[in-house]
Amino acid sequence: MKSEEVGVFIGSRLVMSVQDEFHEVELFNELKKLQKGFGYIKNSLVYIYRGKLKSIKLDLKPGIYSKDNTYVFIEPSSIDSSLYSISNLIELNLDKIFSDVDANEDNFVLPDDIEVINNNSEAYVPTIKDNDDFLKYIVKKIIIDKKINLKNYKGKFTNQYALNNMQSGLKKDTKMTVTNFKIWCEILDVDWEIIISDNGNDKLNPLTDDLIISSKQF
Repeated sequence: MKSEEVGVFIGSRLVMSVQDEFHEVELFNELKKLQKGFGYIKNSLVYIYRGKLKSIKLDLKPGIYSKDNTYVFIEPSSIDSSLYSISNLIELNLDKIFSDVDANEDNFVLPDDIEVINNNSEAYVPTIKDNDDFLKYIVKKIIIDKKINLKNYKGKFTNQYALNNMQSGLKKDTKMTVTNFKIWCEILDVDWEIIISDNGNDKLNPLTDDLIISSKQF
């Protein structure tokens, strides 16, 4: 498929899947305002528009960025160029899709679920430090084991700033408070149980029975 042969499809749209994320694709037109997350065809490649560029860095994703009222193209590496080839374009026939959705409504993924799936392709991995207290260690370990992106849990925070503050607290060397630990457990949908056992060193007044405390008690 040559770039000049990509035209307008009546009742159809062009999409491309790159690293498990789907992008709607159009022909690039420098006079037309680009939409973030859309792919734009130029020559034999599709460039994803990724928004404004504050500074040029070595680790920028390939795609289109806007800077000083111009568009900056970051070329994919020779290894990744095949991912962005127009040969990977998929033509979606909307009329057929809508009829399939009506016929198989229960089998289709909801838009919110698609967002969660895309977000989870970029899981947040906090760093466990030697000086982490045990509560902070537990929260970090839960996040790592669940392989989640905290953006999927933004609805459980009062606002975006609360999410940023809680996440920032994991990065700092400050101790985690019991209050924040309970909030994290509610956000991450986990219960906890602490078992206190006698270690046998207190011969005069040993703890005869294990003390069990759980989140369901509070």
